Amino acid sequence: MPTLHKLQSAFNERNFDPIAIMHDQARIRAETFNEGASTISLFEFLSKPFEHHANFLSLSTIRTYETLSKHRWITSVDGVIPLVDFFIRFARPGNSLKTVILISEELKSWVPQIWADNVMLYSVKHHNKSIRKNSKNIFIGVCDSGLNTASELALEFSEFKKRTPIEENISVHLLNPVNQIIPHEKTRPFEHIRELLKVMNNNQHFEDNDLLISQDYSLNSKFYISKKIKYIRSCSELEHRLLSNGSICAGEIETNKSAEESLLISAHHSLEIYDCDEFDTKDRWEKIHFDVSRLGFVDNLIGQDLAKVLIEL
Repeated sequence: MPTLHKLQSAFNERNFDPIAIMHDQARIRAETFNEGASTISLFEFLSKPFEHHANFLSLSTIRTYETLSKHRWITSVDGVIPLVDFFIRFARPGNSLKTVILISEELKSWVPQIWADNVMLYSVKHHNKSIRKNSKNIFIGVCDSGLNTASELALEFSEFKKRTPIEENISVHLLNPVNQIIPHEKTRPFEHIRELLKVMNNNQHFEDNDLLISQDYSLNSKFYISKKIKYIRSCSELEHRLLSNGSICAGEIETNKSAEESLLISAHHSLEIYDCDEFDTKDRWEKIHFDVSRLGFVDNLIGQDLAKVLIEL
């Protein structure tokens, strides 16, 4: 298991002391964020970067091979769109690359086989699996970004409402990007709210988004993040903050596989890390390369055409 060996060697160099590791990472992360400033600005609505020795990063902030090689490991927070964007820009890792990229297990089917020696998979493990009755239920959607329509968001909320006990309240948070992710015509800017209001009841209400990072607010809660946000962030910095504050992800299915490594993130959750020697994704990547070539995609950060292709796949 060459990838596992690379990761364990990196962990052992500093006896995996979190303070020492974060000190080592500080300069490299600053350089990375300086390169990827446009990405940080674009996705700031999903919370500021989460500082942790796990080194949570969006791969879209990595703009050069030199910067990539400075990181011994990266825990990718990316969804499928920025992940594929990364693998298009960095078509092959190179024989000398020591960096290990930890990618959400849900995205295994999008990893090119050529990256097998530099990629491991992770899943989130909740330590507080039981939440008492009458807990807070948090629905987080994205408004007016081009990722979804008002009717899609309202339908998704309706499905979430069906799974929530009728006597429990639902707090609704709508995140609104400063810049559009997939451009579209803005003819009805309040359509998302109007559509949602039609399916909301008296015990379902909008809340201030600043509350999401408050421990008192999210403790003993269950949260749901819109599936369209997951195209951008499979496990966003915001999600890790909620988990760290004692919330759990509604409907999360944990794997029963035995992990090669476990990385504690907070008192409430950890990452279970798995090695994977084979990624059976040849057919998918042939289709991606065909579509990208046909659409004329050229190193465009979260390109509009690429995003539409991936959502349809």
